[in-house]
Amino acid sequence: MIARRHCLLALGAALTGCASAPVPPARPAGSELEASPPWPPEFVKQPPSGAGRLLRLQPERSRLRVYVFRAGSLARLGHNHVIAVPRFEGWLWWPERIEGPAALAAVRGALRLRWEDIELDAPAERAAAGAAFASPLDEAAVAATRANLLGPRGVDAQRHPALRLELLALRGEPPRLAARVRWQRGPQQHESDVALRLSGEADAPRLAGSLVLRHSELGLQPFALPGGLLAVQDEVLLEFELQAGPGA
Repeated sequence: MIARRHCLLALGAALTGCASAPVPPARPAGSELEASPPWPPEFVKQPPSGAGRLLRLQPERSRLRVYVFRAGSLARLGHNHVIAVPRFEGWLWWPERIEGPAALAAVRGALRLRWEDIELDAPAERAAAGAAFASPLDEAAVAATRANLLGPRGVDAQRHPALRLELLALRGEPPRLAARVRWQRGPQQHESDVALRLSGEADAPRLAGSLVLRHSELGLQPFALPGGLLAVQDEVLLEFELQAGPGA
């Protein structure tokens, strides 16, 4: 019980409680490949015709962070958490000129991150996130939490090893854009609207924004002790800056 009171974690759209030891993974009963469309998307295999270019998202020049918040009457015994995603793969089909609805309608985008690539509660990340995240966490507790998060009670990474995002529609006028995005974890899908800020050059666009996701939207159950004394909020905050460039 003491270990549970001092350890809460969630990842992106997935959240699970901490334990003093990892939960053994469930035996796989299928794979994400069976439930998801082929990867990479069709627009990468055969780029659209017209004036535009296929660009690759560049993780080394991008930033993707998820912030998770404690809840419950005993929230003071828990912790907020920050999750970094330093590695992912993705593409943009980007018109030569983003002017008018037709150009925006031609944009295509997709991103995939693998759960095994996440970084949980790195000291530098917690310090950078502010005072509400700055308390130090025991390395063993973080490791155990990671194992449970990736296990069958969390995102079930053996069966669904990746989270995929697809850009469905883009509207507005630069530099302020509105994107419709589909999130997919195995057979679970959810669509949401994202406000974007466009910057950078025509051949190296940079898209920045933030949004609120909920565990329930991806079929996940936020961790909570009986009676809700200690829990995590259903909502998690995702902040990102995605840099695209040549190299597709």
